Amino acid sequence: MQAQAEAQLNIKNYIAKRSCVNCGHIKVCALFRAVAPLIESWKTEPPIATEDLAVICTQFFSSQIAKTLSEAQ
Repeated sequence: MQAQAEAQLNIKNYIAKRSCVNCGHIKVCALFRAVAPLIESWKTEPPIATEDLAVICTQFFSSQIAKTLSEAQ
């Protein structure tokens, strides 16, 4: 039971740390390119920071993993 709770906490912490600035796709990210201008154009405070789109992105690719993979080649 404790292991399951710990695993869920680890998942929540991982998701909370996701940010577009830490994504390996940032230069080509279709979600970021499509949604960022919309979010930045809000006249009131936007519901989410542009760089936090990674929290809802299904294509998030950690730049740390990308670095590790490129070093392995």
